[in-house]
Amino acid sequence: MSRLIGDRLPAPLRFEFGSPPTPGGPSSAVLLVTVDEDGAPRIAVLSTSEVEAADERMLRVDLHAGSASAANMASRGKAAIWYVLDAAAYTIKGSARASSRPCEEGWSAFDVEVESVWRDFEEGAPMIAGPTYRAPAMGET
Repeated sequence: MSRLIGDRLPAPLRFEFGSPPTPGGPSSAVLLVTVDEDGAPRIAVLSTSEVEAADERMLRVDLHAGSASAANMASRGKAAIWYVLDAAAYTIKGSARASSRPCEEGWSAFDVEVESVWRDFEEGAPMIAGPTYRAPAMGET
């Protein structure tokens, strides 16, 4: 069951976001949920290196510039981020806006102001993993 735990990122999430995946190894994915023009949700799978905690109230998200998720963030300004850590699933909801901070060519930078953080934890059935992927090995793209 989801429980509202506040409007600030817990410290473990702040330290997890922004960390690069281990090359060639299994890595935890971050799910970004935005809303398409037709009102349907869109889910994007991101790396922890694409989501960084600026502080306990602000996330920085980098998205491919031509992606539907980037268009959704720019035009509708709402986002939710879902991540599994320490036997719990977290949903972070917030308001998104384009950022002027520099990023690599072909990418768009967004700031997401944290409005609420929800925690799903069931002692008898702890989360053991969220979505995972194998990070590219060194030199792979």
